[in-house]
Amino acid sequence: MQNTGSGGTPSLKQTNVSTGTQTINNYLLLGEIDIAIGVLLLIMSPFTVIYLPFSIVLVVSGLSLILPHIFKWPLKKKVRNIVLITLLLLNVPFAIAFGKERSRLEQNNKIQLLNERQAKLDEKQRIDDLNSCLQRVDSLYRKGEIDLALLELDKADLMAEKAAEKADVNLIRIEVSLAKTKQLMKKHQYNMAVDLLTSVLELDTSNTLVLYQRANCFVKIKRIEEAVKDAKKAMLLGHSDAGKLYDKINPLKKRIANYCTLCNDGTYSQATGQGACSYHGGVAKWNYPVYEISRKYE
Repeated sequence: MQNTGSGGTPSLKQTNVSTGTQTINNYLLLGEIDIAIGVLLLIMSPFTVIYLPFSIVLVVSGLSLILPHIFKWPLKKKVRNIVLITLLLLNVPFAIAFGKERSRLEQNNKIQLLNERQAKLDEKQRIDDLNSCLQRVDSLYRKGEIDLALLELDKADLMAEKAAEKADVNLIRIEVSLAKTKQLMKKHQYNMAVDLLTSVLELDTSNTLVLYQRANCFVKIKRIEEAVKDAKKAMLLGHSDAGKLYDKINPLKKRIANYCTLCNDGTYSQATGQGACSYHGGVAKWNYPVYEISRKYE
């Protein structure tokens, strides 16, 4: 029988206590490992949100390892090992899928960066080409080669994409088209000039220079009513010579509107018999014409 003598072997009671302490220590150690792994999984979860299923699995796995120890749910070592292995194995396919998703996103980012870089290069090239084209237009315009300048402007139209660029091209086109109009008018090609100016007015319906020039062309081909409309619009918009043209092609005309009786004090009366103008000094003139002033085209 065992005793507790100083030279003897440990008693059964002491052995059981020692074994229990060791078991508790092992359990505590396993618990620390579970908690450490669980915390690590929770920390990793926010970094995997690009593949949400994997992030969710990490959170569930981490909580599954931590919560039993927080609420002191008793788990046997075998059960604990099974749970741990199951959770770790469950994460494997999601981890693989996450890796593929990250690779796909990285590849997409690289492609996007390359596309953005190429787009910037293309945009720079487009702007350079547009500026070069407009420089050629200016050079041809100064040389009087108007037709070639208009052809270059057609190319510039295709290159211009932004609103400000299109506005600049349109302004240049109006100026060059007015120069072309003068050439056509010198050759008495007024119908062609009207067509050209009409197309230009689609770019700027209130351009007084174009309206005035088209009015002059309309006059040449005897389309007076249309000339009057253009001249009047240009005049109202402030063109200095449009008013003179308007008065010339649509002058004021004086005509007799009716007849009345003129009294001696300068007033008029519709009375034609005895007693007319009796309160106005008497009749100065019978059948006095009353005039009105008007224009043919209003």
